[in-house]
Amino acid sequence: MRLETAFYLTLVFAVHPILSQAVGWIPGRNDSLLALFLLPSLIYFLRGTASLKASYMLLHLIFFMLALFTKESAILLPFFSLYYLTFVNKKKLVSKQKVLLISGYLGIIVFWFVLRKVALSESRADLTLARLSTIVLINLPLLLQYLSKILLPYNLSAVSVVKDTNYMLGFAAIALIFMGVVLSTHKRWHIITLGGLWFLLFLLPTFLVPVLTGSGHRVYMPLIGLLILISELDSMKNVYMNKKTRILVVTLILLLIAINVVHTSSFKNRFNFWETAAKASPSSSLAHLNYGAALADKGDYGKALDAYQKCVKINSHEPMIHNNLAVVFAIKKRYAEAEKEFQEEIRINPNYSDAYYNLGMLYKNRGRMTEAIQMWKKTLTIDPNHQRSINELAKY
Repeated sequence: MRLETAFYLTLVFAVHPILSQAVGWIPGRNDSLLALFLLPSLIYFLRGTASLKASYMLLHLIFFMLALFTKESAILLPFFSLYYLTFVNKKKLVSKQKVLLISGYLGIIVFWFVLRKVALSESRADLTLARLSTIVLINLPLLLQYLSKILLPYNLSAVSVVKDTNYMLGFAAIALIFMGVVLSTHKRWHIITLGGLWFLLFLLPTFLVPVLTGSGHRVYMPLIGLLILISELDSMKNVYMNKKTRILVVTLILLLIAINVVHTSSFKNRFNFWETAAKASPSSSLAHLNYGAALADKGDYGKALDAYQKCVKINSHEPMIHNNLAVVFAIKKRYAEAEKEFQEEIRINPNYSDAYYNLGMLYKNRGRMTEAIQMWKKTLTIDPNHQRSINELAKY
């Protein structure tokens, strides 16, 4: 890859709006932290294979270990290292360097696995192959969503769901990449394959999450692979000698910067975040639930009620939605509806202590003290440290 091509693609990575979530949103920082360790590991690996210096390989393994303890998807790095040695650097299938590397990888992975097992000893997650396969198939359309947002970054949202996927744009993105590869001459298939595998394999592990959202920070590492693939296209190879292409690339980068500035404002505060999420993710019950909560905090109970009712239409079993809806009904003095919604929350989410407390407060305000005390006592059976219930019971 020529230096100028690498420079332009690095700029695209630096300013792409889909990655702003990894910087502006605290839960997305894990992926940028992963890159902080994974990329030095890769750099030292490349230096080590070029110079055969043991110190570089040692640093490669140290950064790999740090990356693995940052995020589990780093476990895929050895696959790419061995792929590079075999198909790009064309080392022998069995060599001393490979044996030493594999030994280092195995030692680190076993150490990590033991500590992980101790840390998650209380976990009872269903990790059967059938269950995991089902989850991946359900989440697979998000792959199209990510591709379309990378090539056409609009309507970005941190909590988009599978139903929000624009399949036409997704398939168009795949077709565009496919055509770019097919029409390019002097293709280096081992680099194209490396880039494609990097994108897919670093992205697909996230599809094992049971309730997955299309959060942009998840493509922080995968996007590097896609850019490696794009670097093999003729238009990018010749950017240094084609003035029109260079102008087009610079214009694209400036456009990405403008979109990024606008999109980053959605992470300014809680209200902006959930307002943007609700507009960009019309099928996300979570987005409407939290947008309603943000509106309620501002005292806009009319709009909050609309947001909550949209959430119920999308998913009537969304945790906390009936409780939040009941609170707004109570504020609006629609007490019968409020009581019904509190009871529905308790039926769906029987271990949610606040629902019992809030229903108790509703009974108190309606003069039904015996029922109120029962609710507060029930709250304390679920959460013995529920201070508000303790305070109410102390009065009576």
